[in-house]
Amino acid sequence: MLNFLRLEKVSDFFLINETLEVATYEIFKNGLLELNSIEKRGDHVFNKNSLIYNLDFYASLFSNYKQEEQVIVKFLEQLTTIDEVINTEELANAYCGTDINGFLGIDYSRGVIKDQIKKVSCNDTYVIWISNYASNFAKLNAVVDNFKFSDKFEKDFQGLNEDVQESIIRTFIKAKKRGLVTPFYPDTKIVKDVSLSNRKCTVLELRVYSPVAVRVYFNEDNGHVNVVSVEQKSNPDQNADIKKAQDNLLNMYPNA
Repeated sequence: MLNFLRLEKVSDFFLINETLEVATYEIFKNGLLELNSIEKRGDHVFNKNSLIYNLDFYASLFSNYKQEEQVIVKFLEQLTTIDEVINTEELANAYCGTDINGFLGIDYSRGVIKDQIKKVSCNDTYVIWISNYASNFAKLNAVVDNFKFSDKFEKDFQGLNEDVQESIIRTFIKAKKRGLVTPFYPDTKIVKDVSLSNRKCTVLELRVYSPVAVRVYFNEDNGHVNVVSVEQKSNPDQNADIKKAQDNLLNMYPNA
C-alpha cells in the first residue's frame, strides 16, 4: 500500500526565559501574544523550562486574567516542558544533535544568541527561519496546504537536483497565486487536468518546464492535496504515468 508522509525530522525551538525579563508587563504580554500568533508546523516542537513560572510577570498574568492573558497561559501550557535549560546555541546543538534549531523570545538585546535567524519572536521571523534552515522538501510542505505526499514522491523529489526541486516549489507557489476556485484548480498552463477518459478519480498535472521538464501528479480532494509522483516529461508513454498516478491515488484514497 502506498504510504503518505506528513512530517520530516523534528526541529526544536526553545523559549529563553531571559528574553522575557522585559521592562513592562505590556511588553511581556504583547511579546507573548506575538509568539502565540506563530503558525507552527507539525514537525516543530516548541519547548519551555518550568523556571518560566518564577518570572514576576508570569504571576501578573493571573492578577490581570482577561481574554489576552487566558490566551497566553494556554499558549505557555501547550509548550513542551523539558528539564534542561537551553539558552545558548551550544546547548541547543548538543540537545538536538544538530544545529537546525531555533529560539523563542521577546527581547534578545542581551546578546544571548548570536545567529540572528534563530531569534524567533513572531510569525514573520519564524517564516524566515523556515526559509533559511528547512530542506526543499520541508519548504514544499509549507507551500502546499493540507498536503499528503506519498513515500514514492518524497523519494523521487529528494533524488532531483536542487534547482529542479526549487522549480517545483516555485511552480506550486505560482499556481496558488492565480486565485482560482481552489489553489491548484486546472488552467491547462500551470495545472492541467489529465484524468483518463474512463476516469476513476481526478488526476492533475503540475507542469514544470525548467531547468528540465517534469510533471508532478496529484489531485485536490475536499480541500486536501494528495501528491503521488513526479515524472520526466520526456517519457514517451505519459499515459502510463497518469494511469499509475490514478491507481496510486485510488489505492490510498478510494473516494478521491
